[in-house]
Amino acid sequence: MKLSTVVFSIAVALSGGARAAAQGPAGGADAPGEEPPSPNVIFTEVGGPGVFGSVGYERLVAPWLSLRGGVGGFVVSFSFFGRESTSAYVTFPLTVSALIGLGAPEVAAEVGVSAVPVVPANLLGAGSIGIRYRQAGDGMVLRVGYTPLFVIASEGGQGFAGHWGGVLLGKSFR
Repeated sequence: MKLSTVVFSIAVALSGGARAAAQGPAGGADAPGEEPPSPNVIFTEVGGPGVFGSVGYERLVAPWLSLRGGVGGFVVSFSFFGRESTSAYVTFPLTVSALIGLGAPEVAAEVGVSAVPVVPANLLGAGSIGIRYRQAGDGMVLRVGYTPLFVIASEGGQGFAGHWGGVLLGKSFR
C-alpha cells in the first residue's frame, strides 16, 4: 500500500508540470488549425491493472489528467496432488493518471495509480508508468506501460503481487 501512496504522490506532484506542458506557450490555446484531442476513449487492454485484460472507458478531465474505469478478469487453474482447482475472477480497474507532454502534442508520458477490486474478495493496487500516443480529434489511442501489481486486501494478506505490463488500444470520441 505504501508504494501506491508514493506513486499517487508522484502523479499529483507531476500534474503541476504536466499542466504547464499541456498549456504550452500560448497558455492552453491550441495551435491554429490544430484539433484538440477528444476527451472520451473506449478501449481494450491486454495486461495492465485489469490483470489479463479489460475493456473500459477513459475521460480526460483536463489536458493533463485522465480517469479510467473498466471491467476485466482472469482464470487461475492448478493441480495439487492430483486434485484440480479452477477459479474465475472479475476485476474492476479504476485509474487516475497524470499526463506529461513530451514535445509532440500526440505523445505523452503517463504516471498513474489504480485501485482494482477483484470479485470474489480481493483488492489489488497498481502503479503505472507508460507512454501513450493519441491522435488529434477522434482518433486512435495507443498506450504501453509497466504496471506493478500489489495485493492490498485478501485472505492471504498484503504484499507485492508481481511485475506486470499492459498494452491499451482505443478510439477517442466527443
